[in-house]
Amino acid sequence: MTTTNEATLDGLRKRLEQVQAVRDALAAQLDAVFGVVLRPLVATFGEAEAMAEARRIAMNQPQDILARRDARMKAEALHRSIVDLEAMIDPCNPVIEYLNAQEQGYRQQAEGGVNE
Repeated sequence: MTTTNEATLDGLRKRLEQVQAVRDALAAQLDAVFGVVLRPLVATFGEAEAMAEARRIAMNQPQDILARRDARMKAEALHRSIVDLEAMIDPCNPVIEYLNAQEQGYRQQAEGGVNE
């Protein structure tokens, strides 16, 4: 092997090592991000649904991701309010029924079924 070929091969090996190091760092970062993202999804949807949601997130545009996250947060906040209200007033009250319908609408948006 000539000196030029050896130098080229050494350069390629070094570059490969650099690329692999960057790949490993990005993989670790992605694992950390998915851990943060999946934890609340598992708590909200369960493990199988969380994995499906993670796949949908990876395939969506950023605006869709944010809109769905916002809808999920609204549904969760509304659910907590409904639980508190049911402790104070009749659960069959039309206001509770209306809020339940709103919560369901937000949940559908969070699942990607309806746009705001």
